[in-house]
Formats: sequence, structure tokens, C-alpha cells
Amino acid sequence: MAIIQISRIQHRRGRKLTDTGMPQLSSGEIGWAIDTQELYIGNGAVGEGAPQVGNTKVLTEHDNIFDLADQYKYKETNSLWGNTTPTALTVQQKLDEFVSVASFGATGDNTNQRIEIQNALDSLYIRANSTNDIVNLYIPAGKYRLDGPLYVPPFAKLVGEGIGKTILYCADTAFVTCNGSSQVGNYVVTNNVGINEENTNQAREISITGMSILSGTNRSANPSIILNDTANAVIKQVYFEHTWQVGDSTDANVLVSREDNLKLPYQLGIAMIARNTTPAATCENVKIEECTFKNFNSALWSLTDIQNININNCVFESCGRAIDFANPLSDDFTIGNSAQTVGPSECIFENNKFDIIMNQGILVGHGEHNRSLNNVFLNVGNDASSGDPVTACIEFTNNSRNISDNDFFERFNTSTNAITDSQRKTYVPEVIGASYNCNFMHTMGMPGGAAINDFIKLPAIENGKVIIDFVLRDYHDAASQNPDYITISGTISAVVINSTLAASSAIEISSDYTLADHTATYTSGDFEITGSIAPDFTDVPSFDLQQPLVLVEHSVAFSENVKFQFTMQVIQS
Repeated sequence: MAIIQISRIQHRRGRKLTDTGMPQLSSGEIGWAIDTQELYIGNGAVGEGAPQVGNTKVLTEHDNIFDLADQYKYKETNSLWGNTTPTALTVQQKLDEFVSVASFGATGDNTNQRIEIQNALDSLYIRANSTNDIVNLYIPAGKYRLDGPLYVPPFAKLVGEGIGKTILYCADTAFVTCNGSSQVGNYVVTNNVGINEENTNQAREISITGMSILSGTNRSANPSIILNDTANAVIKQVYFEHTWQVGDSTDANVLVSREDNLKLPYQLGIAMIARNTTPAATCENVKIEECTFKNFNSALWSLTDIQNININNCVFESCGRAIDFANPLSDDFTIGNSAQTVGPSECIFENNKFDIIMNQGILVGHGEHNRSLNNVFLNVGNDASSGDPVTACIEFTNNSRNISDNDFFERFNTSTNAITDSQRKTYVPEVIGASYNCNFMHTMGMPGGAAINDFIKLPAIENGKVIIDFVLRDYHDAASQNPDYITISGTISAVVINSTLAASSAIEISSDYTLADHTATYTSGDFEITGSIAPDFTDVPSFDLQQPLVLVEHSVAFSENVKFQFTMQVIQS
């Protein structure tokens, strides 16, 4: 900057609040307001290069920066505003947009922080005087121990800094939702009025994201989260871990929740509870997304009329059951009881991964219009071993109006679907109680040698239909591995007339196929597909809704180098 002139600094003093107030100061002239203790300097003339004529206030120790900071405007000079005028905020308003548990004394230093975090929840979501006071509550990175549950009122939004960064160590339940009738120190989970009622008090609009919840130091630990009649909730990017281990019992061990003597099993991840109060309130419109559940008896659990639960992009690992919406505990849970009129309904399980799950990956009782879509089931239903399956991967009980579509089952690619004399065991279907499409191409070897060989197991669904689209390749010469030596492709349709009849008359098999034979070894008449419903075998593992085994047979003596590739569709009547 070029120096034009060095002059003696001029100054004035006077009273700002009397007479004419602060005058227009000359360029560079200083004016001191005695009565308000404020200092000003003249801008200078526009001809001198000043942007405008006027006085500029100079901050001193007597100024309160919060009183002056009413001119904050988000990216004021940015082109994003167009013709819109940005709103000016005070510093106080800007800072109040963000609040963390640190403002209430929580330090994240691996000590008990329950009281501090509960004070934050009480202040923001119970004592709040208006919707303007309801903001996100941030939990900074750190380790927070909880010696008891945190009660979460309606509209609470808890935001951590991410999995493995914000870590809650819980000797008990981490979060319990309560309704809008709750007061500080008196948290109410019953007598809920549904969200469609004018005077609703239901737990609702709750969000928990970006943290790890490590629960339980012993077998009597409560669920990690209890959702009581909770609507419109989101649990996202949360890592859950408990103390259950593969091999532990998954029986109906019961503990009693502290709020209303409701019985719950041990070591649950998220328990969703609907009490069917009047006017009706239920667990509904709950999204559980991008979460991981490890070492739980049941990762997600409910026995009541929950609705529209969306579980997607989650990982379930080393659990007794992953999604358990049916496992009964006692006579307290019977269809027809309060909050048990239809069971879980309109739930979606999509793009999840299930691995090392002792029993069912998805178990739903009585509900309808539930959908399992694009999930991956690895070691599921095998009692956590590599042996024979003992349960279905997906089971819907007492209702056929559910579907599985494009789910992948690892055990389809193992020998459990093939049949040899040593493997004549009753087939445990991958899916029970639902129409389903297995659109992945599965490959299995077929027994060679004599004709009329049983070569695939299918579920026998009463008055239902099983459709197989297949390609069979007989390499014949193992050295050449020529897939075109003989190729048979087509469709097998098996209609079960009455699955209670252990006879061939109980099933109708039809097939439509083409045969490509490059050596004239076979003719089209040599290949015939038949089938029957097999009787139960003595070494059948015990599981609910036992279904007979469909044996599909062929009449060709293939070589020992046969591959059978197929997709399968099961249609419930």
C-alpha cells in the first residue's frame, strides 16, 4: 500500500447518547464516546478510496463481542445465494446450533458418564420450552461408561463421531425410549398414545447414529437398546457387541425388564416392543441401517405387532439368531394376546450379511407381507458347525404371505443338496413359509454311474410348486473337460399335491428341456426326470415345521464328471 501522507492524528471526544450523537469523523480521525466507552475512526472520502463515507467502530476491552456479532452470514460472498439474502445470526445463535454432552460435564475419559448424558437428554428433550430448543446432541469421540440405562425422550437425536470413536461401555441397557409424558427422573414407557392421534405422546422421531455400544459383563445383561412403542426411529452406523458366544444356549432364558415386568430373553441387541395400548401405539417405521451385531443371543428381537421395520446393509455375526421375531418365551406371548393380533408385518430385510448364525438368520412368526431381499446367508442354520443343516436360513411361521427374493444361501453350493446313499436325510429347506426366488446360479456335482439316480433335494410345500431352471453338462472325458460333450438345459416343475402323503402320487413332476449331444451317445428319450416324496429318515434333526423331502431323479447313466447348475423358484399356494 502506498503511503500518501503522514499527518498528526486528530481525535474528538464527546457523548454519543446526547445532543447530535457521534458526528461524521474526518478521514483517519478518532472519536471517543465518553458515555458509552466506544471508539470510532472516520472512513474517509470515497475519492480517497474508502468504500463508503461513515465511521468504523474499533473494538476495545469494553465491548461485548456477542452483542456485536449479529452480522454472521453463512458464506456471505459465495455465489450460492443468487438473489437470496443470507440471514444474519449472532454468535450465540450460531454456537447454539451445536451442543454436545461436554456442555453438560461428560468427559469421555472412560469413567461413568450416565448422569451427565442423562442431564443432557433431559435438558434438550424434556425441559425444552419450544421446538427451537430441540437440536442434535453430539457425543464426541471418547469412552463413556454407563452404570445404568439412558432414557431417550421423543425427538432426541444422538450423534456420535463414528464407530470405534464414540464408545459406550454398558453394564446394563444403553438406551431405553420413553414417551412424551416423561418428566425428569420419572420416565414413562407405557400408556402410549399413537402418532395418528391428536394428543400423541408416543416415543417418536428418535435417531441414534455413529457410535459403538459394547454391552454386558455377564449373562444377565439387558438388551443394548429397548424401543418401547417407538415410531419413526433411525439407528444407523452403530456397532453392537455383547458377551454371548457360539455354543451358548439359545433357549428361552428370561429376565424381567425394570419398567413394567415385561419378560425378555438374555443378551439381545435391539428389543422392539409394542403394547397395543388405546389409542393404538406400536413400534413402526423403524430403520436399522449399516449396523454390525456381534455375539448376541438374538441381535434383533420382537414378539409383538411391530410394523414396517426396515433392516438394511447390516452385518450379523456369531449369534444364536440374527433377526428373531418369533422365538416364544412363555404363555405371555401368544397370538391373540394384547399387541399380538397379527405379528410382525410389512418388514423389509435387505442387503444384509449373516455369518456364523447357529439357528435361523431370519425368523418371523405369524406376520405377513414381510420381505427378505438380496441378503447373503453364509454359515447359517448349521448349529455354527460345518455339518448338516438343522434349521432353515429364513423361516416364516403360520403365514405364507411373505417372500424371499434373490437371497444367496451358501449351503446351496455344498453337498447338502446332493443325494448319495450316505446322505439320505430329510431335507432342511433354506426357506420355510414363504414364496422365494433363488436367482443365483448354483452348481453341484451329480452322482454318475447307474441310471435312475436321486440327484437333488427340493422342499415339499403342500399345494405349492417348485420350479428349477437348469443346465446339466456331462464332460464324460475328464481330461478334455469339453462342456459341449452333452448339454441338457431346461425347466423342472414339481407340484406337490399333498405333502402328507409319502408316496410318488403326492407329487407331479414335469420337465421341458433340450439336449445337445455331440457324439450321439444319448438320445432325447434317454433323459427322463421323475420324482417322489421321501419318508422321514431316522437321523432327522429336530426343527419346527418339518417338511418331507422331494427326490428328483434322472434315467441316464452319466459319467462321473457331471455338473448341474440351477436356479430355483418356490411358489406358495
